[in-house]
Amino acid sequence: MKTILRYAIALYAILVGVEVSAQQIINITDFGASPNTREDCREAFAKAVEACGGKDATIVFPKGEYHFYQVAGEQRTTAMRLHRAKNITIEGSGSEFVFHGNMGIMRIEHCENITVRNLSTDWERTYISQGEFVEVADDHIDLRIDGKAYPYKIENERITFIGEGWTAGVHDSYMNIHENPSGEIAYRTRDSHTGNIFKGKAEQIAPDIVRFYGKPTPREVAIKPGQIITLYHGTYITTGFEIGNSKNTLLENITLYHALSTGVYGYRSENITLRKVSATARRDKGRVFSTVADASHFTCCRGEILIDGCAHTGQGDDFINVRGVYSRITGVESENSVRALRGWFIEPGDT
Repeated sequence: MKTILRYAIALYAILVGVEVSAQQIINITDFGASPNTREDCREAFAKAVEACGGKDATIVFPKGEYHFYQVAGEQRTTAMRLHRAKNITIEGSGSEFVFHGNMGIMRIEHCENITVRNLSTDWERTYISQGEFVEVADDHIDLRIDGKAYPYKIENERITFIGEGWTAGVHDSYMNIHENPSGEIAYRTRDSHTGNIFKGKAEQIAPDIVRFYGKPTPREVAIKPGQIITLYHGTYITTGFEIGNSKNTLLENITLYHALSTGVYGYRSENITLRKVSATARRDKGRVFSTVADASHFTCCRGEILIDGCAHTGQGDDFINVRGVYSRITGVESENSVRALRGWFIEPGDT
């Protein structure tokens, strides 16, 4: 019996060894990505995915800072894409991914058994700015805005914020009020607590201090000097991680310091796990905001959606949404099948 057991253990070790050796380890730096250099890593990632050759693989980013840039002429760019891939792991090794312009972080579509882990995401220039109330009067508000962190200009008595390849005013959908220094949303305040005063007359009255003329919208809770307001330059701009028509997706140990819409959006997918995936205000940079919209959102999924150990701060909208949608039927194919539009967040006319 002992001899049989020894043979069984030896056979198991051999089988495990074969399985491990069959798993490709692909280093992103072998394809031109250079950490801590600010070079664009989009093409390196695409080449690394191609090198997987349809086999099980782990693409490793050695720990560092990696940058991704919007393609000139594109309305929006996806930094990393996996399409019809199986059994792929993206290992971030604790790296920070920094994005420039209107970008999605990663699109996982028609994939199976994908794992992305151990990384953080941020933007060189966020699509949210923030300011601190200096004075609140009946006919104006004075706001301190860090012009280096949140570049802006005042022309024709109106403020315009400047990003990487974009300029924008203030979108009045959210604009949350936060306590300083805790960063918590001020008690009994609401979205657009100040009304649309930031779309009116503006004047630079001192370095980094802008006066906005007008009467703040009356509320039951008054704004106080020292509080912070978030100024959004759009709402649902571009999703961060997008998981579509895929099965068994795991995101693990990911910090979303910023994303331009929902941090993680899954649709028509089966079994999605978010383990320690948190939208987090980057306090070391003085921020009170994280994602532009929801931390996570799921539409028309099935199987299990597991949220484990996720803690969100500063997101523009909900912690999570899990829902279905009504779809318009465009034709009857047979007694048991119909043709319908795919629904929310899908390109119009895509059936």
